[in-house]
Amino acid sequence: MRSFLVLTIVIFAQSLQAQDAFDHALEKLLSVNWENCKKVLDEREKDVLLEDNIINGIPGKPLGPDERPQEYLSAAGQLAHNRAFFYSFILQHVNFTSEEPGFLYYYYSQMADLAAYGGLSTGSSVVFDKNTYWPNWYTDRSGTSIPSFHTNYFPYVRRPDPLYEFFIATEAGVGENTDYTDGNRYQWPKPWFSKWIPKAMSPPVNYTIILEKLFKPKKHMIVFGPPESQPVEFTPPYFECNYANEWIMSAVSPVVNYERPDINFNSIPPSYTGAVNMDVPLAYLDINQCPGDVSKNVFAGTAKCKDSTQCIPLPGFGINRGGYMCACKSGYRYPDGQFGPFMGLEIENADPNIHTSSFECIKIEDQQTIPSEARKKRSTGHDTLKEVMAKLDKISLDNCHLVPYEETELDERFLYMADMIMMPQARVAVRTANFLSNYLQNAYEVVTVVDKNNEELTSTDLTAEQMFGEVIANIVADKKLFGSSLLWKTRTFKGSTGRFGPYAFRDLKNGDRHLYAEDFAILGGYEFYFESTQDTSVESLARYTSQINIRANKDGQGQQGTMQVYSNHTYVAATLEHGKWQKPYYDCYHGVWIISYYVPFFRKNSKTGNIEFSGVVGSDAKLHALDINQCEGDPNNPFADSNRCDSVSTLCVPKQGHGFKPGGYSCQCKPGYEYPYNDDQTQFTGDLMESEYNAMVEGRWSMYEALKCRRVGEKNRTT
Repeated sequence: MRSFLVLTIVIFAQSLQAQDAFDHALEKLLSVNWENCKKVLDEREKDVLLEDNIINGIPGKPLGPDERPQEYLSAAGQLAHNRAFFYSFILQHVNFTSEEPGFLYYYYSQMADLAAYGGLSTGSSVVFDKNTYWPNWYTDRSGTSIPSFHTNYFPYVRRPDPLYEFFIATEAGVGENTDYTDGNRYQWPKPWFSKWIPKAMSPPVNYTIILEKLFKPKKHMIVFGPPESQPVEFTPPYFECNYANEWIMSAVSPVVNYERPDINFNSIPPSYTGAVNMDVPLAYLDINQCPGDVSKNVFAGTAKCKDSTQCIPLPGFGINRGGYMCACKSGYRYPDGQFGPFMGLEIENADPNIHTSSFECIKIEDQQTIPSEARKKRSTGHDTLKEVMAKLDKISLDNCHLVPYEETELDERFLYMADMIMMPQARVAVRTANFLSNYLQNAYEVVTVVDKNNEELTSTDLTAEQMFGEVIANIVADKKLFGSSLLWKTRTFKGSTGRFGPYAFRDLKNGDRHLYAEDFAILGGYEFYFESTQDTSVESLARYTSQINIRANKDGQGQQGTMQVYSNHTYVAATLEHGKWQKPYYDCYHGVWIISYYVPFFRKNSKTGNIEFSGVVGSDAKLHALDINQCEGDPNNPFADSNRCDSVSTLCVPKQGHGFKPGGYSCQCKPGYEYPYNDDQTQFTGDLMESEYNAMVEGRWSMYEALKCRRVGEKNRTT
C-alpha cells in the first residue's frame, strides 16, 4: 500500500505533461496493487515482475557518472551477506549436533535484522531448498533427532508498518499449494529462487579461520561461503503478493552447506542449499533521470537539464521526478544570483515558458591555461591537521610498545561526525545486541513447543560456537570493519564459569578470506569496555513486540499450515543512540588505528524477572574509514577551516569517502566569480590544493597562489 500511494500521487502530478518513459514505467507499477495482485498473478504472471533496468545504482554493479550505490540496497546486501555467512559457518561445522541453532534462533535473528536496521528493510527470510535442511530441533517424544525432515524451511519475518516496532514472524512455504521451490508456480513472484537455489552461479569460496578458545589449542577451520567477487545478488523489482503486498526488491546471498550432512558429511564439497533474503520496498529506492543507456536505465534522458549543464543524480527522491541537479559544465558559470546547481525538482515544477528561458549557464570568456608552476613562497603553517597526520605516521607495529601510552590515542574530538559516517558499522553491533537481548529475555532456557500432532520442537541455549560464528560473520560482510567483539559480563554466559568474549578480526597480511577469532578472556580482564554503557537505563530501551507462527506439523503439509506460538512476544533492546564510539587508538597487537563502537545487551533474571545488563557488542572500524571535514567551522570539529581554499573567491564543499586524510573537499567558485581555466574542470580538488600548498610550504615551485576563481568578466588575471 505504501508504494501504491506514493506512485499514485506522482502520476496525478504529472498527468498534464506529455508522457515519456517515466510515465510508462509508472503506469506498469500502478497496474498491480494489493487488491488485484493475486488475480494478476493467476492471469498474467509476468506483470508482477519488472525489468531489471528500472533501478540503477545496484551495489557491486558498474555505476554511471556521479552515481552512488543505493543506500537501502547496500545495507540490505551487507546484512544478507552477514546472515548467509553465519548460517554457512554454523551449519557446516555443527550439522546434526547440539550446536546447531534452534528454531527460535532463526526467528529472533531475523527480528533483529529488521529491528536494528529500522526502515531500511521490511522483510527478512532464510530459505532452504528441498531435502537440504536437517534440523536437530524437531524431536520425537524420546528426544532423538528426526533426520528425515525433507520439507522446505522458510522462516520469514516482516514489519507491516515501518513506524511501529511490531513484527509478524511466520514460516512461509507450508500448507497446501505453497511450495516456493516449485518453479512453475513461483518463478516470477519469487525471483530470488532463481538466483541461488538452482545452483546456477559461481561456486562457493573457502575462508581460512584460526579459532582460539580459552584453555584449548588453536583450531584451523575451512569454511565455504558466498562467492567473494559477488556475494550478493539483487532481484528485479517484483510485487510480493503473499506477505508484503507491495513492490519490493530483494538482496539475496547464498547459504552454503553439505547436501546430506547425515550420511556424507565432509565427503564432498558443500554447495548452495539455501539463501538469505532482505526485502527493500521499491518506494524507498531512487531512480536516475540523467542521460545514459536506456537499455540499462529506463528513465535515462528524462531529466530536463539544458545543454550548458550536466545532470547529476541526487539520493532521497524515490520514484519521483526531480531527483537530480543541473550543474554548469566546464567553461560555463552560473548567472548572477544563482549559487550552485539548478535543482531538478524546481525545474520539473516550473512553467514551460519559464523553463525555456531559465536554468541556463553562461559561457565564460577568455579562459586561461592553468600555470604549470608559479612563484615560490615559504610558509610556516602549523596546525592540528598537520600534527595529527604526523602522529598517525609516527607509530607502527615495530615501535608501538616503546611509545608512551598517551601518544597511541587521539582524544574524542576526532570522532567528529562518526555517528553519521560510520553508522553502518555501528548497526552491525546493534543488530547482534538486539538478537542477544531477545534470546536472553525469552529463550535462554530450553524452549519446547508442541505442534498440532502433539510432536515437540525444541530450541536450546546459545553455544560458544554460535557466538564465534556471529562475530566472524560481522566482519566478513563489512569490509570497513577490522574486528567484531561480543563481551559477556562474568558468569552470564552459560557454559562459562568466568569471562567469555568472542572476538573476530582480519588478517591484514593475507587478505579478506583469512580471519582470526579468539576469546578475549585469554588476554585477561575486559570490563573497562563496559564503562560507557553498563549504566544504560532499562526504561530508555526500545520495546519490540511480535507475533510468531510456526509450522503446524512436522511435514509442513496439509490444510493446517501454521499455528500461532506467541501472540504478544516482547523484549527490550538498545538502539544506535544507546551505543557509544570510543576515542581513536592504535592497536599495538594488530598494527592498525581503530575506532570502536560498543552497545549493551540485556538479559532477564530468571529469579527476579528484572532486565539486567549482560555485556556489550563491539564494532572495531579502521580509523581511515572515517572522513574528516576540513570545511565546516563548527567549534566541535577539530579540523574546522583547515582547507586550503581561497576564502575570497571559493567555497569549501566536503567530499564523502575520502577517508581520514587531507584533501576530502573541493573549492567551488562563489557567486560573482567564475572558474578561469580551460582544463575541463569547474572547481579545484582538495587533493590538488593540499599538494600545491605543501609544495609552497616546503619552498618548492607551486601554483597554489593561482588556484582561485576570478571575478565575472575579469580578463587575464596575473598569477
